[in-house]
Amino acid sequence: RYDIDFSDYSDEYWDEEDYLMENVLDRAIVFATEAHEGQFRKGTQIPYILHPLEAAAIVGTMTTDNEIIAGAVLHDVVEDTDTT
Repeated sequence: RYDIDFSDYSDEYWDEEDYLMENVLDRAIVFATEAHEGQFRKGTQIPYILHPLEAAAIVGTMTTDNEIIAGAVLHDVVEDTDTT
């Protein structure tokens, strides 16, 4: 299991108005990580969660909209997990 530790993130980087959106992205990462737990990339031992996180990193080069980045993190949850 891969645990995500958000303790290194400091609130000083976010103002109060952005907190909800940042929180949406954090929650999306945690939710997707838990949903994809135990899954690996086809034919490898690479944890599947790396794919949606890589997709989110790519999207993050195009926009700073955290709802859109969260969508990238979550894009395979419904299709590739038992989550409904």
